Amino acid sequence: MVAVFIGGWSLLRLAGCPAPQAFVWAAVLAQAAQVWHVLPLTARRPLAIGRASSAAKWGVAAILALMAVQLWWADPLFSQRLISLYCAAYAGIMLITARSASGALARTIAGPDAAEVPSCVHRRLFHLYAGLAIIVLAVNESLLALGTELGTRVALLSLLPIVLHYIFQIALPMAVQQSGDRET
Repeated sequence: MVAVFIGGWSLLRLAGCPAPQAFVWAAVLAQAAQVWHVLPLTARRPLAIGRASSAAKWGVAAILALMAVQLWWADPLFSQRLISLYCAAYAGIMLITARSASGALARTIAGPDAAEVPSCVHRRLFHLYAGLAIIVLAVNESLLALGTELGTRVALLSLLPIVLHYIFQIALPMAVQQSGDRET
């Protein structure tokens, strides 16, 4: 989605689109690409039946409505505040899920051997996911607080997923190993 964001920004700026509109359109295109990428995976999950399927449909409808509002409003600040709101909600959900009962944790990760994974590993993963969302929130809000130019925001927000990937790759084995050590 980074390529969609930076590619959309670059092409729209080359086409003469003003920076605020180019930022919003590139952000919405990246969000749409993310939904397009995740939606088939979500629909195929065994949990996406019954009420969960209905909730997923309402969730997609809400996301599409937020994308439409972003395009209509065409304000980069609004788009970035939505990112912050999403990250805060995501981190909160991950932390609440990490605190939930072991049975609920086992149902959140799909796979044939998910029940065999100790609940402390699930908890560590959810803490890690929450931590990454908090990093995105902090970077996003820092960019807004510092009043950086839109081009700088695009560059930093495009590099952020790469940095987060490496942080995740380093932290994941440590989190799983640390969880394994606590069980013994």
